[in-house]
Amino acid sequence: MLMGLRTWLRRVRQEARRAIDTLRDRRRLERELTAESFRDLARELRDLAGVCHALWPRQHAFQDRIKRIMDEMEQLDRLVATPQFRRLSPQKRLELKKSLLQSRSQLMETVQNAPAPTTTLQ
Repeated sequence: MLMGLRTWLRRVRQEARRAIDTLRDRRRLERELTAESFRDLARELRDLAGVCHALWPRQHAFQDRIKRIMDEMEQLDRLVATPQFRRLSPQKRLELKKSLLQSRSQLMETVQNAPAPTTTLQ
C-alpha cells in the first residue's frame, strides 16, 4: 500500500511539473509575440535598413530593396496596432517573428560586409 501511494505521488508531481512547464512556455511565447515586441523589431529593422541605405548610396537596385524594407516595416508598425493583428493566431505570429528575425540577420550580415569608406589607413 505504501509503495502504491509513493508511485501515485510521483505521478502527481510529474503531471504537476509538466503542467507548470507548459504554462511557463505558453507565457514566454505570449511575451515574445506581443504587439510591442513586433514594434520593437520593426523599428530595429527600419534602423538597420537606414544604415544599409547610407552604406551603398550609388547602388540603385539595392536602394530600391532597402526602401521597400523600410516601407514594409512602417506598415508593420501600423498593423500591430490594429485588431486584425491581435486576431492572428500564435502560429502565424511566430512565423512572422521568425521571418523578421531572419531579415534582421541578413541585414546585419549586409552591414558587416560593407566596404570600408576609405582605402587610407588611419
